[in-house]
Amino acid sequence: MDPGSPSKAELLKLLDEANRRVEEEKIRAEEEKIRAEEEKIRADQANRRAEEEQARADGFAGQVQKTTFMEFLETCHYSISVPLAIQTDKSLTTKGSIPAPTGRFCPTSLEPWDFHAAQQSLFDKVYEFFHPSHRSALRLFPAIPIIEDRGHHACSRPLGSENDLQRHQYNEVEIPVEEIIEKLATIPEAKLEFSLGDGIMFENHLNTITEQPGGDEPLNTRVVKPDQNCIFRRVDEERQLIYVTEYKAGHKLTDAFLRAGLRPMNMYKEVVQRILIPNDLDEKLKYDAEQVTCASLVQTYDYMIKQGLEYSCLTNGRIKVMLRVPENNETTLQYCLLEPGRDAEPGDDRDGFRFPYTAIGCYLGLTLLALGSTPRNQTWRNSAQEKAHIWEVDFENVLQQIPTTERKAIPSSPPYEPPRYPLNDRSPYLLRNRKARPIFGPDTEITVAHNSDPSSSEDEVGDREPPSSPLQSIERRKRQRTSTTNKRPSGSAEQTNRQSHQYCTQKCLGGLFSRSPFDPNCPNNHLHKNYSKHGSHPISLQKLVSLMEKQVNEDPDCCRYLKIGGLHGSLFALSLQGYGYTFVGKGTPYNSKHEAGVYERLRPLQGNTVPVYLGDIYLRKSKYFLLDRTIIQMSLMAWGGKSLQDITPLTEKAGLEERVKQARADLLLYGVEHLDFEKRNLLWSEEVQGVMVIDFGRVKIHKSTKRKHATVLANFSPNPKRRKAQEPDTNTVVKTLQSEERLEPVVSQEEPESLEYL
Repeated sequence: MDPGSPSKAELLKLLDEANRRVEEEKIRAEEEKIRAEEEKIRADQANRRAEEEQARADGFAGQVQKTTFMEFLETCHYSISVPLAIQTDKSLTTKGSIPAPTGRFCPTSLEPWDFHAAQQSLFDKVYEFFHPSHRSALRLFPAIPIIEDRGHHACSRPLGSENDLQRHQYNEVEIPVEEIIEKLATIPEAKLEFSLGDGIMFENHLNTITEQPGGDEPLNTRVVKPDQNCIFRRVDEERQLIYVTEYKAGHKLTDAFLRAGLRPMNMYKEVVQRILIPNDLDEKLKYDAEQVTCASLVQTYDYMIKQGLEYSCLTNGRIKVMLRVPENNETTLQYCLLEPGRDAEPGDDRDGFRFPYTAIGCYLGLTLLALGSTPRNQTWRNSAQEKAHIWEVDFENVLQQIPTTERKAIPSSPPYEPPRYPLNDRSPYLLRNRKARPIFGPDTEITVAHNSDPSSSEDEVGDREPPSSPLQSIERRKRQRTSTTNKRPSGSAEQTNRQSHQYCTQKCLGGLFSRSPFDPNCPNNHLHKNYSKHGSHPISLQKLVSLMEKQVNEDPDCCRYLKIGGLHGSLFALSLQGYGYTFVGKGTPYNSKHEAGVYERLRPLQGNTVPVYLGDIYLRKSKYFLLDRTIIQMSLMAWGGKSLQDITPLTEKAGLEERVKQARADLLLYGVEHLDFEKRNLLWSEEVQGVMVIDFGRVKIHKSTKRKHATVLANFSPNPKRRKAQEPDTNTVVKTLQSEERLEPVVSQEEPESLEYL
């Protein structure tokens, strides 16, 4: 053996070390493999968690994104309309009754109306605006959680009163329809197509009107104020009534009674004039249903006739009764009974959910129909009332007279039949939706408001807009069609502005008292002179009043409502045809000589401190119907100017405060203390360059300290300096009044009770 060679023992040792290193490497390799597999598992788990987080984030984003028009309708239907419940427990409901229709106008006939046919084309147009064929659907409406929250508030408890019903309707149809109209108004073509103006507004009451102070008001002129919403079109900060919705609590006007009581009939003969009450139980239930149903309809019909409305609605919550008064058949009330909660549900056909038949779809249709309808003029309203019957039966306790057992019973009525659908197979939303999956599939859980679970709709979000179709040219032609359904004959035209002249001057109208020469500054002199051969007024004051009364009674539309009004009066512009005398009339819903007496007392101040007062006319043959009152008397006077309340810059006019003080002193001089001496009753007259006082509904009458005055109606001067010379010293007037220990009352039996005396 070579002495330098390793020994056998050393070789074995080296071999063992090499084997050990090989084993250690194998172990390390195995450990690395295990660690790699564990890393892979952790990475896979992390990826899954990321994907789950992303899915949850996508689901939440889908929930909070805004909805399309169609999503909006269907979500509202299942969140607000379907969960509606009505409280029938007597101890939890109001005990009031449906107001009796005594003294109200009532239709002769009830006649079915195909509301859905009238609505369909309008719905199709709305769909095209919100779901254009050339782009994705517009997402403009509240997200699903917001809608579900509305449903929670609307349906948190069963409805047991008209107030509960109003709360539910506010969420079910009012807010949604306002939102839809608001979005349509942002699309110029839609705003023009539907005559939207500045949008619409719902008001659940009329302006509160205080009863007149002592005037005589005929029963049939009083304003009806039922439980109703008034729906207005807004235009240039003004509002125009387009229809009303009448509310009747569901436990009073039940679904069963509505279905049984609403049918084609001669209402006046079969209900109003009916004397015999059936003994048979089934017939008695039918009798009860017709009485209660017709009592509710009369309230709305009466208001439609007085306000010149073509459309309105009656609802108890679940059932909506759409109403229409044909223009050329005003004694007929057309109706269409709708049950949106059932009507909108998918049928056995291939067209799925019936979007136009939802509560929102129906109210939207009614609103658009009403926006396209022109209010009937005053002549039509008066003519309609002459033809309509008056319900004179004492019906005040009709609901309470029905025994509870009968009221809760179900009278026989035709079985429910879903409305015909679709009305138009070529409706754009039908053509597109047949090629797209439904918004809510058959396995989708719709969360209703009172049982909300946000997770239940996670998988039903996202962009559900169906793909564009090749029907754009067809749809464009549809949009270009001119609808003829809303053409109206002259009877429903907007009130003609027949008073287009400027107002006559104070001096001109004051000259009628003595038929003095014309005022050269009157803008209507050329018309006055047509009937004069001697350079002075061709008619007397009494003749003017007589002719004006005849003109207004023959044609109430000759008046132009100025949309200016106070507690008791509304202001109109009038012009005597032919003669051109143009002035204003303060219209009131009662007859009273009160203000006439005050103006007579202030005759020496007329034309300077108060407008020239011409006299009163009475609307005996025709009346003028406003939203909150029916005008039966007008007090005629010269135009005094604009109120200080409406022309703020004048409040800084030099000497204005002194002029106001002087006007108050002038009144006191003749024993009249104005109890509502506010800016709204103070006018700035450009003609006399001074302040005029109006509205003497609330005054105190003192014994006058001066019976005569230097100012004469026909010869007053608009020059402030000359007026100053003619007028008594203000301090003298005030001192005179204050120095009297007791002022004697001026007694007048014709003045109203609210007149105060000292």
